[in-house]
Amino acid sequence: MKALGRIWCMVAVVAVSSRADAAGFAMSDNFTILTPACPTQQDATAYAREVLESAEAWRSEIARHWLGEELPPGAGRTTVNVSFSDKQDTGLTWATDHPQRRDHTLYLTTTPDRALGTTLAHEMVHVVLATRFPSPRRLAAWLEEGIASSYDDGARQAARKQSLSWIARTGNWPDVEALLNSPNLNARDATAYATASSITEFLLTRGDRHTLLEFGQYAGEHGWDAALARYYRIPSTADLERSWQQWVRQSPTGPQNGHLRYSTTGPT
Repeated sequence: MKALGRIWCMVAVVAVSSRADAAGFAMSDNFTILTPACPTQQDATAYAREVLESAEAWRSEIARHWLGEELPPGAGRTTVNVSFSDKQDTGLTWATDHPQRRDHTLYLTTTPDRALGTTLAHEMVHVVLATRFPSPRRLAAWLEEGIASSYDDGARQAARKQSLSWIARTGNWPDVEALLNSPNLNARDATAYATASSITEFLLTRGDRHTLLEFGQYAGEHGWDAALARYYRIPSTADLERSWQQWVRQSPTGPQNGHLRYSTTGPT
């Protein structure tokens, strides 16, 4: 039944029913799921429930992997809005950043499969981390994106590795200090995403996930130089840049970015 509902919703990417009552809806303590119309209300509801199940599974798995424990029920409650597209594969998480805003909001524009898999997983990292480290204590944009990027599909990871290989070969290195201090990453800035992902991987070769998160929190209060010295024995941001560049040169394609690898359709 689940697979059939998904197939019919895939058909809906090309020809969406105009019936308003064929939109999908599902809800739990942690999520409200809103999905597009499918040919029948039964298909739409079945698909919305699939998204809900995947969101719950990703929330649990990501929290256990990165935080060492699951989030409490209802913490970081999130509204997930799904739009179908066979040409776009994008996500956006608007995390709670004001006392009057109680819920995170997550937007996905992607295929029915990726809304269950890698695209959902990437955004769920932001949800989990923003729940554990809420504003004004959120992790830096580059660090959140670096962690979230480890859940991306193989094509995106391969593109980042090609970008890093070109950077190392040509010497067109990005400004690491500017990246670390950037309040956000432009979704179209492939170099910034490749660099954020690679620096995150580099730091994970020098410490575990818990150390990485503590480093990110400490940096928010004391600055990058102090945090690098405390957690990685790297004296400064400039030294990080040099050490990271050397690491990339030694292996231009980088490691497998695979401390987490999943299928496109959901957690294993």
